[in-house]
Amino acid sequence: MRQVCVYAASSKEVDQKYLKEAETLAKVLVRNNVKVLYGGGAIGLMGALADTMVELKGDIKGVIPEFMVDRGWSNPKVEQIVTDSIHLRKSLFLKSSSLAIALPGGIGTLEELLEAITWHQLGLFNHPVVIVNSYGFYDNLIDMLNTCKEQNFMRDDNNELFVVVNNASEVENLL
Repeated sequence: MRQVCVYAASSKEVDQKYLKEAETLAKVLVRNNVKVLYGGGAIGLMGALADTMVELKGDIKGVIPEFMVDRGWSNPKVEQIVTDSIHLRKSLFLKSSSLAIALPGGIGTLEELLEAITWHQLGLFNHPVVIVNSYGFYDNLIDMLNTCKEQNFMRDDNNELFVVVNNASEVENLL
């Protein structure tokens, strides 16, 4: 069974359409017998992903720093791997996964996604990084990355650093 990491928002204030995308991704991953590591949260897209995986008897584990557990952010329905720091969390995600998937999210999700792309560029993560561009959420980021290439801050061959799909259902084609 392959294992992937999924980056996703923990905000409960987001539009329901994004929660549905997280649920769809969970269904795709369970249907394809894929293990999941995620941020360990109980709300937002993280919660929707985890709840759907648990409901469908999928294999999901949270990877969460101790300080987040202390703040009550961990999902009690999911087995948690508790790390000493956020840095160890992110390292464990990539060292243990054969695919990194980013659903829509805020600063933390963006930071994790860009770190995965950077690790890929440096040859530290030799697996696909998938951007789930639901409802055009990542359009501006993709434009910015293209601007980096156009203005020679990134090489043209960096097109291979990430794959963009339009919705969570399309991830199935990459598995």
